[in-house]
Amino acid sequence: MSFWRRTWVLILAIALLAGSVFGLMLSVVPHSEAAKEPHLKVELYVIPEVLTGAYKIYGGQNANVWAARTLITNTGDVPVKDLSISYKIQNYCDWTNAENYPEIVPGETVRDYCWPDFRAEDMQKINTKTAAEVTMQYSYEGLSQPKQAMGQFYFLGKNDFVWTFMNPEDIVDWNFADSYDNATLLPAYVTTNDPVIQEAAKALTAGISTDTDDETLNAIASIWTGLQGYGMQYISEPNTFWTAESGQHIQFPVETLNNRGGNCVDLSLLFSSLAEAVGIKTYLVFSEGHCQVAFELPESGDIYPLEETEIGIAGVTAAMAVSDATDWMNEQIDRGTFFPIDVREQWRKGVVPSW
Repeated sequence: MSFWRRTWVLILAIALLAGSVFGLMLSVVPHSEAAKEPHLKVELYVIPEVLTGAYKIYGGQNANVWAARTLITNTGDVPVKDLSISYKIQNYCDWTNAENYPEIVPGETVRDYCWPDFRAEDMQKINTKTAAEVTMQYSYEGLSQPKQAMGQFYFLGKNDFVWTFMNPEDIVDWNFADSYDNATLLPAYVTTNDPVIQEAAKALTAGISTDTDDETLNAIASIWTGLQGYGMQYISEPNTFWTAESGQHIQFPVETLNNRGGNCVDLSLLFSSLAEAVGIKTYLVFSEGHCQVAFELPESGDIYPLEETEIGIAGVTAAMAVSDATDWMNEQIDRGTFFPIDVREQWRKGVVPSW
């Protein structure tokens, strides 16, 4: 073989070898990268019970408490792109607007929340504990079809209230923040705009202004006297109240008015609703084993509690009820078991009446 022929054969062999190596690189490298598929750890947490009587706190403009939460962790080696997640509660809430996450890098965790828009007509029909199910659906770039996870919860009857969702074993001694952490949701039951409450408040105060301290005290006394004349009574709490059982039946103010009686929580909600209806700022005051209403004077800013459980005792005036409540308040303050909740502040936070 001539020199030039051997040279061309060598060049051709080198070219073929280079082409083979380049082809191998093209076929192996992309395949290796493609093998790195996204891996997610998805955990759905669902609130155990929904307070139907305060349903507005879970969705819409008044959202204050989430109904479900999803933790999404990228446990793989490549970013997860364009993740989209939404929720549905069959028969009660259509698919929520999808929340989108452009990229979740390896090791990153994102938290997503379900804020369902419940319908008033559906919530009003729920009078007993009712099972329901949340469906969470998510998708991301490269996933052939969306994936789902489900979790069960219960709608409570509209008159049922749970003071805490914490497990009993997680509560340390008597700790208000743990044992009654849902108490801040009670202003949703102060139904000032209820037409019946509006009419009753105006009738009981007979046009008394509440612009001054003296007028406000007169209005409170007038409400007290009027309810006494109406036959309002204190009805002691059931055995499960303020015990290890965290649930309680709560009347709406109009129900307490119609029933002419209620327990300390019911009466506090009624007095708060009537007072707020004529412009008096109120508080729901909690102490160990008890609930009271308190009202604020517009000029001095002084706050006075009212022992509304004495409403059915003949001869007890509003001034006497204030005095007894003040003695109790001072005792509870000394013990560190006195916790006022500003009704209007909670309203501003979205804890507003449902109906």
